[in-house]
Amino acid sequence: MTEIKLFNTPEHECAYLPDELSITQFVNPDEDFDIGLYTFLSQHGFRRSGDHIYRPKCPSCNACKAIRVAVDEFIPSKGQKRCINRAGKFKVQIRPAQFYDNHYQIYEQYIANRHQDGEMYPPTEELYKRFLLCDWSRTNFLEVMDGEKLIACAVFDHLFDGLSAVYSYFDTDYDKYSLGKLLVMVQIEHAKSLKLPYLYLGFQIDECQKMNYKTQYQPSEQLIDNKWQRI
Repeated sequence: MTEIKLFNTPEHECAYLPDELSITQFVNPDEDFDIGLYTFLSQHGFRRSGDHIYRPKCPSCNACKAIRVAVDEFIPSKGQKRCINRAGKFKVQIRPAQFYDNHYQIYEQYIANRHQDGEMYPPTEELYKRFLLCDWSRTNFLEVMDGEKLIACAVFDHLFDGLSAVYSYFDTDYDKYSLGKLLVMVQIEHAKSLKLPYLYLGFQIDECQKMNYKTQYQPSEQLIDNKWQRI
């Protein structure tokens, strides 16, 4: 066991709940990160953004709850099965995470169309690299292809007990295929194929429309009072 230093930011405006103030807790960036430490931190509610590991640590709000899917027990709902069937013509493949022009073009379009009110707008190549890529993690791109055309990507990290879904982006011209839902379910299936028990989905925020969808993938567990509890 080693001591892990944590640093808290000053209070700042919450990116998800406009009436709340937020404090973000970061792991010392000089820590010697590896997959073992990353797994341990993920089990305690931390997430990765670029080279940094963080979690919310807000004194007056506990709306952000870490959530993970128990992949071996996952059973898609009727709506999720329809999503899978609609996407039957697409191909799924996995590539090492690095900068690709076609990926950035999809990401740029996605941010411009869906997240103009977010911290990632306006998108730039440098911000894209700093947000998704990392020197010490084992990160892959899960691509959804329409023929030879990239239409969606899920960025995920390998942990010892699962996969961590870092971010997803897709061509918004394919909205009718519900590619965001599809990307989650494909990651669930990939974790299952690797015999890993969990897919970590980040934070469920019930009061935030953009962050309250993750309980749709059942069964899932939330980290409540430092214990993973089935919901």
